[in-house]
Amino acid sequence: MYLADSVIFIQRMKKKSKGGQQQDAASQEDRWMSQIIVADSLLLQSVLTFSNQDMPSYIKANVHFVGGWLLRKSWKIYDKVYKEISQNFEESKRNGKVKVKVESVDMPDPDDSEPVNGHAVAASPPEPSTKPASDESPIELMSKDTLSRLLGAVSFGYGMFQLALSLIPDKVLKLIEFLGFHADRDAGLKALEFSMESRDMRGPLAVLTILWYHVLMRPFFTESISPEQLAETTELIEKYQQQYPQSALFLFFKGRVCRLNRNLDAALQEYEKAKDYCNGMVELRNGAMFEIAWCNLMKLNYDVSLEIFTTLLEESKWSKCFYTYMQALCNGAKGQLEIAATIMKTVPGLVKKKTNQIEAFASRRAQVEEKKFFHIRTLIEGALNKQLGEIELADQYFKEAVARQEGLKFDYHIAAHALFERGAYLITLEDRKQEGKKMLLKAKDGFKEYDFENRLNVRIRNLLKMVESVSVK
Repeated sequence: MYLADSVIFIQRMKKKSKGGQQQDAASQEDRWMSQIIVADSLLLQSVLTFSNQDMPSYIKANVHFVGGWLLRKSWKIYDKVYKEISQNFEESKRNGKVKVKVESVDMPDPDDSEPVNGHAVAASPPEPSTKPASDESPIELMSKDTLSRLLGAVSFGYGMFQLALSLIPDKVLKLIEFLGFHADRDAGLKALEFSMESRDMRGPLAVLTILWYHVLMRPFFTESISPEQLAETTELIEKYQQQYPQSALFLFFKGRVCRLNRNLDAALQEYEKAKDYCNGMVELRNGAMFEIAWCNLMKLNYDVSLEIFTTLLEESKWSKCFYTYMQALCNGAKGQLEIAATIMKTVPGLVKKKTNQIEAFASRRAQVEEKKFFHIRTLIEGALNKQLGEIELADQYFKEAVARQEGLKFDYHIAAHALFERGAYLITLEDRKQEGKKMLLKAKDGFKEYDFENRLNVRIRNLLKMVESVSVK
């Protein structure tokens, strides 16, 4: 629907532009919508460019440069159009209608493209600063409803961009900010929420993006979700489930919320429904099966988990290495140690991409033969006590985990995560807040090249930002 509507719109604009009358024929509403569509296209094209799996062509086409160029182009358009429409929308709320000057900008021709790595890259859109509206520019009267719809359209891409940038590790974020990007998670969520409530066709996509962030990305990259936030997320899912009762996506997200609420039985029910309603969407079906396997693993149903991981190993195109590793773990948990050891030996040979953090972790763990696990055990004991509400006892276990890891030349992630947990607890205590900050900074800067380093660094950065914002208030 979204793509078809965009194509129809661009075709309509091309008809208007024939005969050299492009500038006179196109209204400011059409010009803004054209720029939004171009920005959306460039953003999606950059994702396709970055996700290229062909390494020789990856190097040949200089994908980092092309992808970065596309991102920068899309961001400049989003930023300019969002500010312009927002300003006019605020004025329209006071007056009902607002006079808008029509820009003197040529519309991009969708047929003008240049091939990059075998794919056509859309013609470069006009620079946002090109030919600004002057005092002699035509005046167009625009209603509040029209501006609201336009703001809903641009808010989706603008908000998604801001939200994605807020999840980028510090190393990459510094480069991105140097190129002119600025991450503001709160502004991104606010924009997506506006798009969600708007009449624009991107509204349902904004809903899915918000759910994706709250139930998948936020627990993984940032802080945990409060019961109140989970209740709001559940309410949002149930609201849209009335419109899409058999949507596998909403069922999947509902299952995820149940899992975050520690209701594994309810989560399994929702995931099973999502799997049944996938209707040929193989990746979504595999995602539901993956979650079912993990829920059963947490319920100690090792046989069920083993069966599902085996099925995923055979049917899924994603990491054979990781699924084999999980096979070995399930067999080990069942007491089938010889079978587990045999399977584990095959794991390193299944690694396809050394840059894949999960595969690198599984491969390294599969080759561990020494029984030096006390530091891991105490970290897990700390995490368990934290979930049970025994915060002070958990802090003691985390402290012990750091001490036990000292002197070891591996598993630096244990000490880093333990310090993070200690710091996250101590900054909640007014008399030990500074001590907590020091621990967070030590976890961030004191260890390098350990498992899932980027993820932890993003969590630390967001936690420190949250503490600073509370202090300012």
